[in-house]
Order: sequence, then C-alpha cells, then structure tokens
Amino acid sequence: MITLPELIATLTQKANRKSPFVVGVSGLGNAGKSTITKALLKQLPEAYIVHIDDFYKPVKEREGEHHSEQIISTCFDWDRLETDVFDQIAAGKDRLTYDIYDWVRTEIDRCTCIPLSGIIIVEGIYALQDRFLPKYDFTVWIDTPEEERDVRARKRYNDEFYALWKNVWIGQDRRYIHAHRPAERADAIISGHKNI
Repeated sequence: MITLPELIATLTQKANRKSPFVVGVSGLGNAGKSTITKALLKQLPEAYIVHIDDFYKPVKEREGEHHSEQIISTCFDWDRLETDVFDQIAAGKDRLTYDIYDWVRTEIDRCTCIPLSGIIIVEGIYALQDRFLPKYDFTVWIDTPEEERDVRARKRYNDEFYALWKNVWIGQDRRYIHAHRPAERADAIISGHKNI
C-alpha cells in the first residue's frame, strides 16, 4: 500500500521521463476515485483528468440500464473512450478533444479539450479493464472496504440509486474484480479509507 505523498512523488519522477505520461486510476464504486484524483491534480502542476463517467451513453443508446449480467457495464461507450482518448494519445496529437455526457440532461452535451502533455489521468471504475490496461504508463488501484463504500453510498444516493447500488452495481463490481483482477495488476495500491 502506498501513501498519497508517495504516489505523488512516484508520478512526478516517472512523468519527468515521458510526456504525456498516462495514468489509470480505478477502484470500485464509492472507493474515493474522484477525491483522490482531485488531490493528485492539486499537487501535480501539469496533470489533466479524463473521467470515464464522461463516456456514459445517452439513455437511448444504453443496453440494459445497468441491469446487465456483463462483467463490464455496457452503459459506457468504451469504443468512444478508445477512439477519443487512447487513439489520440497514440497518434501523438497535441491535445485531446472529446464530448462529455451531461448527467442532468442525460445526453452528450458539450465538448472538452485538454493538452496532451504532462500527466493524463484516466479515472473511473473500469479504467483498469483488460482492454485498456496496456495503454497506461502507470496504474493505481484505490482499495476501500465494502462496508465503508456502502456508508458512502447511503449518503450519496437517493433510495432508487441506493437500491441499484445494492442489487446491481455491487454484483458488477465483484464480477469485474474476479475477471480482470485490477488490484493484482496495478502498479500501486492506495487506501481510499485513509486518504479521503
């Protein structure tokens, strides 16, 4: 287990050798992914975040509304993430340009553009799936006990979404862990308990 200051020092050192330096940050639902990523952003002067949640599909394109028995949720546009982010990085573009899903309007609403330099952090629950793992220069798994994630979910979600959390998302989380073993394959593991 690595501390937040140790992780910052590691990323700073490694990013000095390669730009852009692509980091995958993942953890299960309510593990503290966004919080830790924001903390990294504050301490790393030339870092940019790509949120996997920005690649959520509009309602009309979703298959199963999270009720899928798939290991990786089909509610995200994984092809668009690959094309709009990883392919642009591989092509040596000087900036990333991609559309963002609006969670209030439930549709793709606007475009964002970030420089392709420094550290690019791709953050989200399935960031370390097999498909994308080889595309990172460094990977981080956020480890938080299920009981603590459940407490956070109760505070974060209304009754409808909490029921989805208990009845659907936790099952998807477990299938993902079992099939893709992200914690075992990550370059670093950080506690989502001590760093929130």
